[in-house]
Amino acid sequence: MQFLINGEWHTWINYERFHELAQNYMKTGETFSALDYVSKTPAWAVIGSSERGFDPQETRHYRKSKKATQAPSATESESPPSR
Repeated sequence: MQFLINGEWHTWINYERFHELAQNYMKTGETFSALDYVSKTPAWAVIGSSERGFDPQETRHYRKSKKATQAPSATESESPPSR
């Protein structure tokens, strides 16, 4: 549970900070870990939120479910000609 910091999840990546750390590593060899560039997870992205992981500022599109299609049976599939 290394990303649960002070009772709040930090599972998002701060890409700007990551690139800074990566460039510094290339120059100096100084290593870093994921905890050096994590960001707090937005409330809407936490498990159990009413938004169910979807950003409320975005438009969510619902699709009608498609019927499951069955794979052809062994007798219907093409088989190589016998010799």
